[in-house]
Amino acid sequence: AAAAAAAAVLTAGTVGYAAGSMATASAEQWATWRARAERVSRRCQRLLGLRSRKVRVYMDGCFDMMHYGHANALRQAAALGDELVIGLVPDSEIKIHKGPPVFNDGERRMAVEAVKWVDEVITGVPYDVSDEFMAHLFKKHRIDYIVHGDDPCYTADGKDAYASAKRRGKYKEIKRTEGVSTTDIVGRMLMCTRRTSSLDTRAREEQEPSLSPLQKKFVEEEDEEKQREATRVSNFMPTSRRIVQFSSGKKIKAGSRVVYVDGAFDVFHPGHIVLLRDAKARGDFLLVGVWPDEVVAAERGAHFPILNVHERALSVLACRYVDEVVIGAPRHVTRDLISTFNIGLVLCDDLDEVSASSDREAYAVPREMGILVERGSPSGAVAEGGEGGEGNSRGSEDGASNSADSSDSEGGSPSAGAAGAAVAVKQALGVGLEATEARMRPFTLSKLISRIVANRRAFEVKFSKKSKKEADYVKDKSNKTFVQEV
Repeated sequence: AAAAAAAAVLTAGTVGYAAGSMATASAEQWATWRARAERVSRRCQRLLGLRSRKVRVYMDGCFDMMHYGHANALRQAAALGDELVIGLVPDSEIKIHKGPPVFNDGERRMAVEAVKWVDEVITGVPYDVSDEFMAHLFKKHRIDYIVHGDDPCYTADGKDAYASAKRRGKYKEIKRTEGVSTTDIVGRMLMCTRRTSSLDTRAREEQEPSLSPLQKKFVEEEDEEKQREATRVSNFMPTSRRIVQFSSGKKIKAGSRVVYVDGAFDVFHPGHIVLLRDAKARGDFLLVGVWPDEVVAAERGAHFPILNVHERALSVLACRYVDEVVIGAPRHVTRDLISTFNIGLVLCDDLDEVSASSDREAYAVPREMGILVERGSPSGAVAEGGEGGEGNSRGSEDGASNSADSSDSEGGSPSAGAAGAAVAVKQALGVGLEATEARMRPFTLSKLISRIVANRRAFEVKFSKKSKKEADYVKDKSNKTFVQEV
């Protein structure tokens, strides 16, 4: 009885605090206070032994080319309960309702399981949450609520995919993250593959018929700096609150082995996940340096990065293997950087496809200190120190037969080196993805872009349809009830 009374007092106190500003409270403030009160109530009841079962919330989706918008949706969904269960829609369903995905089933599963707010993943779920499937979720997976963003979700026949959940009062809504979508990112990648516009009028007219609609959209820009800005079109508005929401809050403890890995981390993909997982296994604390836009442009070319530094940093922060991120990290790893964060190991990888000479200069200090480990590829051998061969690139396309493809066939196995490095954190990633990892190596941004370009027509059709829907969503926002972000 005393425990029950204490829980009631604590919960009432939270609600009372909210009620104190009742006269001036807006709809979004009410939603925030209610969610906060529910979380406090659940925690108090569990701590006092009044609630034995955790609240499990379910959120499904395609999660194609996992980005910080997806991650923020998962963060919000996780805050509505105690355990977050993700339903991963298969390729076959996505093709029917939305068009071809960029990542296949195994790659999308890797991306979802790597997000730190995810507790469980169910594969092969239907796009439409029917009464029958809801009964399955409630009974077998003990789901309490079904969550989705405030943007509409319709099946191929125009039906609301969450109508059943809404009708039964089991539906909770979260705020969509503005300024990013998979469609938007694919569009940016298609833009960066356009022909150069430094052509005279006749040459441009001759090439005009062969240019795609997205290439034509940007081909008129003559100034290289304007081209660079046009390629990086982004509606994302970074805030300090968003950084805090994604941060782990972990501190470097005395005696911890700090591992540092840096790079562009442009368009976060499975190759990055494998790299960070293996880096985490080499120490106690993983510090990741995300290069600023100007460094990426200098290393990769004027049309890079696809995402700006804040977008890239959030994707890295959402990864469960990462403890802290240096936003706008210097290209050269200096003694000051090493001493400031007490770095014990610097890991150099080839995912950013920069020149070997650039790497030798950038990692000269940690090499001299004997704390540099060069990692050739997710499946390659690891060598302590040593100079790379002249002219060899971190982004070598050797072993093209191992390049990522959209095949769903299973086969192969990971190398002993990669598997051994991942032992300490393998349980966090899940099981059954070894064949997917082996098949996709090496996974780089260039190969991802090549995959999209190879299917340019299909993606442009999808891009056109989705762009219209997103434009309509933005246009109609003023007529919708405001949804407070959790």
